[in-house]
Amino acid sequence: PSAKSPKLPKVWQMSTGQLLTESQVLESQALKLRTVITKAVVGFQESVDNSMAALQNALRTKLQQSTTLYSELNKKLESVLQELDFLEKERQQLADNIQAKSAPLRVARERIAYRKLRPERETARDAVEDALEEELATINGHMGELQSKLQHVDQEIQKLSFVKYELETDLTAKG
Repeated sequence: PSAKSPKLPKVWQMSTGQLLTESQVLESQALKLRTVITKAVVGFQESVDNSMAALQNALRTKLQQSTTLYSELNKKLESVLQELDFLEKERQQLADNIQAKSAPLRVARERIAYRKLRPERETARDAVEDALEEELATINGHMGELQSKLQHVDQEIQKLSFVKYELETDLTAKG
């Protein structure tokens, strides 16, 4: 046993030296691997941070665009409401004018009808009859113009009412 004893410390010494060298190599490799992993994690984190910043910027831009669009839709709706109010007043004024012309129209028609009921010996084509027929034609012309304008205003009111409905629907959807 004494012959083996001096050899054993030398084997331990060689084995310990070899293990120490292997340990240092493994430690160096682990350090390199740790450096590579750290760089990858830092790169990944930078990529995530950049993506988040880009996403936040895109969302801010989209929010700004949506806010601007919403504001523009509100302005358009206000404009349409004002135009509708104006057209409703104009429509009422046209209807009042038509109503106001109906009495003179009826009177002119009655006068002409009464003149035609006269006995034949009393009928005479005179300036009064010409004036009555001219008055009737003028009133009929005005009534036709008023009716045409009223019809046009009604069409515009329908169009604006549809635009108002669309704007309100868009605003409700975007609100």
